[in-house]
Amino acid sequence: MAGYVTVVLKDQSDKEVVGGEIRVDGVDQGRTTDTIELSAGDHTVQVLAPIVPSSQPVTVTECEPKDAPVLTFRMA
Repeated sequence: MAGYVTVVLKDQSDKEVVGGEIRVDGVDQGRTTDTIELSAGDHTVQVLAPIVPSSQPVTVTECEPKDAPVLTFRMA
């Protein structure tokens, strides 16, 4: 059984950041804010985004803790 996840990045001013690389279990699956399909089971999602030194830190808004770039979750 598969499910779908939309990965959204936002900076501290709540502005959406597009173009971050989404990796699931180490494999490139697209860019933020793509909706990706995941199979049932445990997965690790990592979002890689270039940060300009003068920009605000970027967080993955759906993760806990909010400043974690890597999220491990189970797809039901």
